[in-house]
Amino acid sequence: KRLLGPIASKLLRLEDMEVYLLDGTYIGKAGDLE
Repeated sequence: KRLLGPIASKLLRLEDMEVYLLDGTYIGKAGDLE
């Protein structure tokens, strides 16, 4: 996957349920957080 910019990373990647912090840090897929 391509890296997101600081602005785009503020958005939740709802289409594949990936979550990023405001600073662009990748959290993981929402399904893995359950």
